[in-house]
Amino acid sequence: MDTKRLAVIASVLVLAVLAYYARSLLVVLVLAGLFSYLLQPVIGRLERWRLSRGAATFLVLLTVVLLLILIPVLVVPIVARQVLVLLAALYDAAVLAVGVGQRFIADHPVVRLYNVNVDLAEATAQFQDELRNTLQGFKLPSVFDAIGYVQEGVSLSFRVLGTAVSFAAGVVWGVSVAVVTVLFVFLYTFYLTRDAPRLRAWIDRMLPPEYVGEIDQLLDRTNYVWQSFFRGQIVLSLVMGTIVTVVMTAVGMPASLVLGIIAGLLEVVPTLGPVMAAVPAVILALVQGSTWLPVSNTVFTLIVIGCYIVMQQLENAIVVPRVMGQNLNLHPILVLIGIVIGASALGIIGAFLAAPVLATLALLGTYAHAKLMDKTPFDDSFPPARTASSVSPQRFRNWLRRQRRQGKTTPTQEPQSIDDITQE
Repeated sequence: MDTKRLAVIASVLVLAVLAYYARSLLVVLVLAGLFSYLLQPVIGRLERWRLSRGAATFLVLLTVVLLLILIPVLVVPIVARQVLVLLAALYDAAVLAVGVGQRFIADHPVVRLYNVNVDLAEATAQFQDELRNTLQGFKLPSVFDAIGYVQEGVSLSFRVLGTAVSFAAGVVWGVSVAVVTVLFVFLYTFYLTRDAPRLRAWIDRMLPPEYVGEIDQLLDRTNYVWQSFFRGQIVLSLVMGTIVTVVMTAVGMPASLVLGIIAGLLEVVPTLGPVMAAVPAVILALVQGSTWLPVSNTVFTLIVIGCYIVMQQLENAIVVPRVMGQNLNLHPILVLIGIVIGASALGIIGAFLAAPVLATLALLGTYAHAKLMDKTPFDDSFPPARTASSVSPQRFRNWLRRQRRQGKTTPTQEPQSIDDITQE
């Protein structure tokens, strides 16, 4: 028991040291691993079409590069225009809020809060007096002061010029680093995708024979966690983003595409995401109104709020059960904490991958605890029932090899049914 604990602790320390020294490449490796994982199903389908794995990987990455070039060219101008509309609406909303505040103070100069009278008019008058005194205290400089100001301005201009040159050099360096980073991401993605079967076989060879079955099942469960996340979360984000875009366009909302993108991105945040996505839509509806509905801005705002409520209810009742399927069994508060930690560590990528990373860590912790306690790591039924078409020849060979290692079959013995394979 002590030896196992020491081995686990030593392994964790070694991994922590390696991660520390490779922290500059951590984002690149995470992106490459993520892209490689997402491309595996497409590569497998192309392989079934008699295409070599290397050629399939190159073809898929080339298609991704073309899409990354075409999508910004076609979509970015539209999104940029709608973002400007949204920012203008937020500015108008701020001006409107200031006007409402001024009218409120004029109509209610004294407000009673918790048995305390607050004189809003007097506080506002004091602020205006201080601002007026500050402005009145400004005097035109004398001739000698003006000459000094000119000298300081010339000196400042040279400093600004030097800062501008340094900034331009920094921009060039940043662009160069970004280009090299993208190239390395695609290079790592290519090798990870092409050599994925070799990496899996290498892991099997490095493990003791008695651990092969457990590790295979651990990897299968981890893969199921990530499949559940990507199949659920990405599809859910796309579905809800599309629904918000279509509904907001139908009611005449300006910048509907940007609102749909915001709604899709905020689907990652549990519970609070849909509410946060509705805030800019409500502000935009209150300020801009509808482009074609003959209603006032207030009525249109109520329509938008009703649309978001209906969409959220449809999401919870229909979309989520059909799309998400089996969830990651994580409490929303844990996901929110993971999003904050992931965002602080890796930015947007860390926030997006917080949920599957937490589920994977929970799975690894369960396995490590079971091994330390000399218990069976996996005592529940996994994987879920599969059809006969999901059993590939490679899975059959892996099943037969494990059975031979465990001494349960002879080399000439065949499995009785498909269930015997899938249950392994």
